[in-house]
Amino acid sequence: MGSLLGVAGAVSLTAESLGVLRPPFNAFVPAAEMGTMVLLLGAAAAITLRQSHSVPRALLATLGSAVAGTSLICAYGFFLQLAVLQPRGLGSLGNTVESAVEHLLIVPIVAVLAWAVATTATLVQQASRPAIRFALAVLDVVLGMVGVRLLVVAASLVRAQRPPFVMAGMLLTATALACAPAVLRGFTAIRK
Repeated sequence: MGSLLGVAGAVSLTAESLGVLRPPFNAFVPAAEMGTMVLLLGAAAAITLRQSHSVPRALLATLGSAVAGTSLICAYGFFLQLAVLQPRGLGSLGNTVESAVEHLLIVPIVAVLAWAVATTATLVQQASRPAIRFALAVLDVVLGMVGVRLLVVAASLVRAQRPPFVMAGMLLTATALACAPAVLRGFTAIRK
């Protein structure tokens, strides 16, 4: 999962840094990359928990994926800065280092949160009857839809009015994405 996270981050970083994106895509691509990260971290937790039946191993897999993927993104960011951006006079290496440090500090926190949500969803899916699995799947879809809708509303507001909508939208969407691998597995088990 870490390598997939690294590839998603590299694509987003390239598009963002080279300025090839125009509104609204300049906001959509980084948001999609963050959503991909949460989805992949949730998948790492859910898959590892299903295969190993070990909550600590699921945590290690999630943290390992987060650190590996973020390290790849940071290394690519340094390469992009030195090879492409600096010769053009764009950006500064100091900003790149600061951004890398921030990401390396924040991503493990996101990984633990994604692990907690995905682990809870996986355990509920494994211990529940089909009706409860279905209800959890519906709840996950509703959370995702409400989260995305809040983000769309936030984009239509002036900057000062956005924070509550952005925070609630990101929280709901991230929760839905982290639960998605477990919910999808539980939902496919209903159909069998």
